[in-house]
Amino acid sequence: MIKINNVSHHIGRQQILHDISLSLPPSQVIALIGPNGAGKSTLFSVMARLQPLQSGQVSFVIGNEEHDIVSCHARTLSKTVAMLGQDNQVQGRLRVHELLMFGRYPYHQGQPTADDQQKVQEIIERFELEPLAERFLSTLSGGQRQRVLIAMIVCQDTPYLLLDEPLNNLDMYHAGRLMRELREL
Repeated sequence: MIKINNVSHHIGRQQILHDISLSLPPSQVIALIGPNGAGKSTLFSVMARLQPLQSGQVSFVIGNEEHDIVSCHARTLSKTVAMLGQDNQVQGRLRVHELLMFGRYPYHQGQPTADDQQKVQEIIERFELEPLAERFLSTLSGGQRQRVLIAMIVCQDTPYLLLDEPLNNLDMYHAGRLMRELREL
């Protein structure tokens, strides 16, 4: 369960979030819907601790333990929530399979194991990325890159995925396939 209590957030003098409270159950696909500029991306960023929590409380319940995002250890948080923002620029000369291994970092801490390799291979197959696995990210189309980025956060193997406009750049086939995959996770 993700618990959001009385969260407010300002950027400069503009209030982006005002006293937001909600509980999100685990293992469900939930959509936050609203107009551009309503604060959906900001709420996701606060939930993932990419922006500081200015007021209120956000916590994750895992088993019988509740973890407040402000005091939660970074490694615990990275094994709990993964976020894909709406504008993702990946720099550097990485191959697809190498980027997917970054999703495993909370577990291997820079020393990938055979289990990490197996998890990456399973996700490559699940997301039909075999033809792309050895390609450099810089050679991918926008839709291919989006599929790879989503696969990377699925590799992170967290109970919660925060996907900000995950269907960006995807064609109809891959958009439908992604939604089916997300429901099966």
